[in-house]
Amino acid sequence: MAVHEAASPQHDAQHERHPAPTLRAGTPILQVRGLSAGYPGTVAFRDVSFDLAAGNLVALIGPNGSGKSTLIKALVGLIDPIDGQIDVWGRPPAAVRERIGYMPQVEAVDWRFPITVRQVVELGHYRPRWGLDRLRRMFRPLTRDQDDAVRAALERLDIAHLANKQVGELSGGQQRRVLLARTLVKDPDLLLLDEPTNHLDIESREALVEALTAYEGAVILVSHDPYLIDLVADRLWLVKDGTVRRWDDDLAAYRRLLLSADKPAEKANGRKPAAAQPAAKPKARPSVSGLRAEAEKYEGLVAKLEEMRATIDARLADPALYDKPAAEAEKLQRKRAEVEEGLDRAEALWMAALEQLEAAEASA
Repeated sequence: MAVHEAASPQHDAQHERHPAPTLRAGTPILQVRGLSAGYPGTVAFRDVSFDLAAGNLVALIGPNGSGKSTLIKALVGLIDPIDGQIDVWGRPPAAVRERIGYMPQVEAVDWRFPITVRQVVELGHYRPRWGLDRLRRMFRPLTRDQDDAVRAALERLDIAHLANKQVGELSGGQQRRVLLARTLVKDPDLLLLDEPTNHLDIESREALVEALTAYEGAVILVSHDPYLIDLVADRLWLVKDGTVRRWDDDLAAYRRLLLSADKPAEKANGRKPAAAQPAAKPKARPSVSGLRAEAEKYEGLVAKLEEMRATIDARLADPALYDKPAAEAEKLQRKRAEVEEGLDRAEALWMAALEQLEAAEASA
């Protein structure tokens, strides 16, 4: 099953010598052919093929447990494929690990460990090794280029002012930003993010959206955050029923698909479905509980966006802002426009969900 996105990279000798060509939009980075993956006794998906190029940002959607995180782990090399081939710049992921950035959904971190924000981000430069070589690399001073990359990653995620703070003193959202900065510090060409907005506050979401918008490589992310997906993703892939395929509609259409499949009434009353009749059967109605949950989700999203807009407005109203370079105020104005656009979409979806809920309750 193929998801066609970009031309295939060339497997030639020159490519082997230079695994990371100059990154330009459309440059092929990731090639997957006939991939099947899963865990002992379970196959999450079979025969998946696709290409991904620089500038592509894919959001994986699908039911919980459908294999989205499994796909990410297979691409980064954390689990071995059952079958198929994965190439990054024409080579196996393990051979170009430094060109891949990965942020897991949950990371085992002891936030009480005495380490500063800057030191955590610096760790992104060190490749996992064993023995004396690993110790030498861990204590080797950063090069000037690496030091510049650390500063750039801190600024990109808007945490440069926290560089010398202990990570244990930060909020959950700030800690996630630190981990993302550590992922970005080596300037990877392929970025794999599993639920990156988990535990993020509004300010941290803003920083993430800005970082992904400016990112020039290829991105695959798993997220249930409609605001993030709407702002950054240029394509959606549906992971469901053991396949991965391009979803050409929007998120709202996907939710309608999920709701249309919800038929609790037949299961609750234990009756067998009526025998097929020549006349067409009416479509199953979405459940009231499902519609209520949908409306509450959009209501929460609207509240988050309104809070984000208020935060930006407060910063724009601060006279001190205009003593700084004009670019900073212009950046905030662009952010506000993005939030307004997202708020308009969220409010429209919320109103539509409320109308569906009211109609369903009236006919119940």
